Amino acid sequence: MVTRKPNVRERIMGQTKDLRSTSDVPDSEIENVPFRPRTAPGTMQALANAERRIAELQSQADKSSKVLVEKIYANPWQPRRQFAPAVMDELVASIRENGLLQPILLRPVPDQPGSYQIVAGERRWRAHKMLGIEHIEAKIVSLSDSDMAIHAMIENLHREGLTDYEVARQITRILNEFPSQSAAAEKIGISKSQMSRLVSYQKLPAFILTDLDQRPDLLGANAAQAVATAYAQNPEASDKHIEGLWIMLKQGEVDQAKLAPLLLDRVNRKVPVSTRRHVKTYYAAGTKAGDLRRDASNFIIRLKTTVLTEEKEKQINEFLDTLFPSP
Repeated sequence: MVTRKPNVRERIMGQTKDLRSTSDVPDSEIENVPFRPRTAPGTMQALANAERRIAELQSQADKSSKVLVEKIYANPWQPRRQFAPAVMDELVASIRENGLLQPILLRPVPDQPGSYQIVAGERRWRAHKMLGIEHIEAKIVSLSDSDMAIHAMIENLHREGLTDYEVARQITRILNEFPSQSAAAEKIGISKSQMSRLVSYQKLPAFILTDLDQRPDLLGANAAQAVATAYAQNPEASDKHIEGLWIMLKQGEVDQAKLAPLLLDRVNRKVPVSTRRHVKTYYAAGTKAGDLRRDASNFIIRLKTTVLTEEKEKQINEFLDTLFPSP
């Protein structure tokens, strides 16, 4: 089983869970502190600023009004590729029972009178569509493209962690609004090294990005950067091996952390990668007893212990001893 790697938000929250703002540190603790204040990374401030900005927009907006659901469109900078079905089902049930508790936030679509884009509240809007409700309570605000892009990123990082790939897709679009990666990183509240890892996705082969569009949790940013670095060393030779290894990763036969080392090994040693997977299945008394599998690295025989007698296990051991005699 492949262990899921922590995504960007989880790593940030883990690194900052025990940190406080400098304003929360009493004077009695200020003696012998490091020269640099012990504050959380910039993302914490970015999240706070985003929440404050939304609160300001809501207070500045006119009273909420009913807007046709069909005249509303998702934020074009929305980074989220997947909305958890369980979360959506819970929200749908809540709205069906209690109605909408908080209006969503919209901005007018440029050059499309009467149409709107979502600033905040896409899941609530989706829930209304699922319920077949024609109108939704909304507040209308004015917001620039760059503010829309940044807010969509930060709101999602805050409310429910995105996968690294979803963050990377959005950052690629945000970079068009800023003069440099450093400026974008500062605005979002992540480090330059995190930014570098995230933009490395764009250096991967197109077929990997196509798969990540459908399954964004397949590859974390650390692994993506490692694979992109390994691939760049010899793209022509890597092309002969990367697809087979990627298939193995999708099938759970290779951990993502091993993808880059395996690629380098195949390229440097010029070992052909087999794409053969399942070879044969064995049955006993009409039920599956085990199987034989072969991949680029291993030849695996798996048998259920319930079908093995002492005599059969002895025969297997003796056979393997003939193939691989002990020294």
